[in-house]
Amino acid sequence: VLALAACGGDEPSAVESVARIEVVPTELTLLLGDARGVSAIARNGKGAPSTVPMTWTSSDPAIVTVSPSALVTAVAPG
Repeated sequence: VLALAACGGDEPSAVESVARIEVVPTELTLLLGDARGVSAIARNGKGAPSTVPMTWTSSDPAIVTVSPSALVTAVAPG
């Protein structure tokens, strides 16, 4: 239910390659009304951290919301 997007600049030459994104924690269980922060690190093909900007969104904001600062809040059972 949680989505994360990573992207580079507007020009193709400014885009840094992202091989994987590590989200912590990898699993999250919340009771109704609970909130918890999550974090992510984008890594390039060599495993080094990448400095691409990230955007947090929820695939179902009727169940869980995600703030721009990655605070996940359970708003309904699901």
